[in-house]
Amino acid sequence: MMDIAGLSDEQMEIRRLKKALKNVELERDILKKAVGIFSKGRYGSPHITKELNADGIKISRPRIARLMLKNGIKSIMKKKYRINTNSSYLYPVNANLLLQDFSTTRIGEK
Repeated sequence: MMDIAGLSDEQMEIRRLKKALKNVELERDILKKAVGIFSKGRYGSPHITKELNADGIKISRPRIARLMLKNGIKSIMKKKYRINTNSSYLYPVNANLLLQDFSTTRIGEK
């Protein structure tokens, strides 16, 4: 059966496969460059996207994120230090009026 463009089904399939192969090769090249940029695992998809766009490779952040996820590449996230107590409070500590004793000498004593 002939297509609107005058191509047979076999020719259309060949074109589709060539396009798919070109996309796979492009993704492989992008991934190689991204891994080169991926300095010690510190960069995430936004930073890699900016670097690749600066190098002249036009690619979107979601595509980079998808490629990273597909190939198991993750950025290393550094935990932020957070102070969770305020040791310089203004109020005095109240005295232990109930004289509660929670010390034990063996398991199940109290």
